[in-house]
Amino acid sequence: MKYEYKCVQALFIRDSKKSLGTQAEEIINKNSVDGWEYYNTATADEIVRAGCLSALFGGKDVLLNHSLFVFRKQKNG
Repeated sequence: MKYEYKCVQALFIRDSKKSLGTQAEEIINKNSVDGWEYYNTATADEIVRAGCLSALFGGKDVLLNHSLFVFRKQKNG
């Protein structure tokens, strides 16, 4: 069986009145349509380089960690 995949960034709002679990459920349920099914959670690291002006004043590169919800659906044909 062949699948196609899509990744959706899991952005959680700390100040939200909703719990982390509720926010995750909403993202997963919103994207589990049209044949897409939740498959996995993955992480991706991103290095954000200090800009020119920031670097002049000692700014450092920043490592950001992102969570991604992975969805898949069966390819037709």
